[in-house]
Amino acid sequence: MVISNIMMMYDENDERWFSLLVEDALVESNTRSIEDITRRLGDTTETGGMIMSDLKGQTEQLKRSVNKVVDTDEVLKESKKILDGMARSAATNKLTTALIILLELLMIFFIIWYKYLSA
Repeated sequence: MVISNIMMMYDENDERWFSLLVEDALVESNTRSIEDITRRLGDTTETGGMIMSDLKGQTEQLKRSVNKVVDTDEVLKESKKILDGMARSAATNKLTTALIILLELLMIFFIIWYKYLSA
């Protein structure tokens, strides 16, 4: 539209002037496109930087989580050892108690048997 208005103002035989105006309009359009692309590139770079920062933070958080899992695994292994020891102690205590009860029963049986034979 701007170009058609300019064409009306000048003689149609002056193609050189028209060509310069078209080239100037193209340069201006390309300049705006380059500025827009540059702006978008800056926005993209800024967004990429923020994403990289977030990813770095998440990486550190994952490393801390892995370390906590490893620490928890070590604590669980130690707890398992303690519980296994407690289970062995409980089994030993039950066996000891059963033997004591058996010995007491045998002693009572022999005392009753001895009293029965002596009477």
